[in-house]
Amino acid sequence: SSLALLLQDLGRPHAALAELNRAVQLQPRYYWGLYYRSELLRYLKRYGPALADADQVIALFPNRGGGYLRRARVRQARGDLSGARADYDRMAASPAYYVLGRLARGVWLHLETGAFALAAKDLAAAVKRAGEKGSADETYFLTYQAAAEVRRGNLAEAKRLLARTDSRGSHRAKQVLSFLAGRIDADALSKALRPDGFRPHYVAFYQGLRAELRGDARAALAHYWRVPGDWPGLYY
Repeated sequence: SSLALLLQDLGRPHAALAELNRAVQLQPRYYWGLYYRSELLRYLKRYGPALADADQVIALFPNRGGGYLRRARVRQARGDLSGARADYDRMAASPAYYVLGRLARGVWLHLETGAFALAAKDLAAAVKRAGEKGSADETYFLTYQAAAEVRRGNLAEAKRLLARTDSRGSHRAKQVLSFLAGRIDADALSKALRPDGFRPHYVAFYQGLRAELRGDARAALAHYWRVPGDWPGLYY
């Protein structure tokens, strides 16, 4: 699956699909093979097979959240928002996947459908739980919570949240905040984030967020169009 992800990142989704097909053929119960193939098939708009893979993940691994996440994304792509919400809700109700469920529902369902207040609520809950658990992802989630507040037009709260990421002392958070404040450019941000395994589309997301903070909606939209549909980059 690592080769398949690399091929997808290089803009070769059909080659990536061939690799995943081989992996699943060799190991029909391979969690990551089925998981990533469902994601890739959704990206290719082959929703029927994508849904079948997600259902297979759920059948084989009912106690893991990934199958519900993938099925929610496929259902949402097909316009089945109630079905997608049911899967996001199931994840959010699980103690093991509470943070992922709240984050995914907030970002992919609520932000994408314009329910910005609900998005902010879900993301705040994810940040709170991550902080309670001492998770290094807390600063990461704060950025998405800030994005929800930007979409609500609450720039003061967004800036307060971004300042909190800086106070955590995270190198990643400091670089993101420096970029959003205009102290470094996109190339510098990309270079700074690369050691953390960030994919290029994260920089496009932060460029869009910076444009929104400046009040430049047209530029923000241009940057967001460069971000894949699964822009939080969650793989569980």
